[in-house]
Amino acid sequence: MRMRFFILVLTLIPSALVAQCKGITKDVDEFKNITTYSTPYIKGILSTAPLPLAASKIITDTDTAYLLHFQLVAGAYDPYKKGLYVLFDNGEKWIMDETEIKCRYGSSFNYYSAYFLLDEEKIATLNNNAITKFKLFTHERTLQKGQYSDFVKLFKCIQAL
Repeated sequence: MRMRFFILVLTLIPSALVAQCKGITKDVDEFKNITTYSTPYIKGILSTAPLPLAASKIITDTDTAYLLHFQLVAGAYDPYKKGLYVLFDNGEKWIMDETEIKCRYGSSFNYYSAYFLLDEEKIATLNNNAITKFKLFTHERTLQKGQYSDFVKLFKCIQAL
């Protein structure tokens, strides 16, 4: 009886990890030998609130890089702007005045996004502290409770791949 229980527990562990990592996509460019793992961008996996941030892990023959993506929806149309600002629960701030903000025009709303490369220090900050708010140019977004924990679980999944 104990052996069956032990085997059952062992078979459940990988499925729990797979469930936690649900939504991660893998893209392989066979011509350039580049593999990209990405967390979901629009829909939340672990909570009902949409995730306003995502990450990608890009693996080449010689390097591995991580990109962080932020997005939000706003009414004003402000193309060709710069400035990404991030606040953490420990008081740390990332101020990136020169980060380009992409704006895509929509019929009712406009979609803003920013991407930047993460170094080891920023990866450690993401793993150990929660983002509470970010701003793209002048448009701010506060993360709802649980959104960051959803993101960081997925971010740790792509780090493990």
